[in-house]
Amino acid sequence: MTFSRILKYNTCHDPATGKFCTGGQKQSPKEKLTAFMQEFWDTTAENPFNPRERITSELVGIEAYPFDDGIHLSFITSYEKKGRGSASRALDALNALADKHQVAMNASVKAVPAAGAKNKKSLTNAQLHDWYGRHGFVKGKYGMIYRNPK
Repeated sequence: MTFSRILKYNTCHDPATGKFCTGGQKQSPKEKLTAFMQEFWDTTAENPFNPRERITSELVGIEAYPFDDGIHLSFITSYEKKGRGSASRALDALNALADKHQVAMNASVKAVPAAGAKNKKSLTNAQLHDWYGRHGFVKGKYGMIYRNPK
């Protein structure tokens, strides 16, 4: 579901400012998702080669979209040198945003060979599970991982 399609679910919108309510008022799950996506898009840039992907200031690509009453994280990859913590900082920022808007996240972990920076090894599935685990995700059914807001 695209951001524009979930706008119609949000009754907590100020047309004068274009912003959505953020926590002070009672929000429905769809309103929380809309506010999350609004802020996520405001703090990242669209990848010109993949409009579903957002790019952080540290050149980390994130593909995340609303799914049911939460956010599905399709992938996260660093386009800079690996091992410098930029993807971890991007995931921490995404987690903080999810906590702020009280939105759960899920993902399916699958290593992508040569993802991101050129000539760099990507993490294995086991390493990815450990990495997500260090960021608050827990293993669930069917190979999915989950993170509830704090």
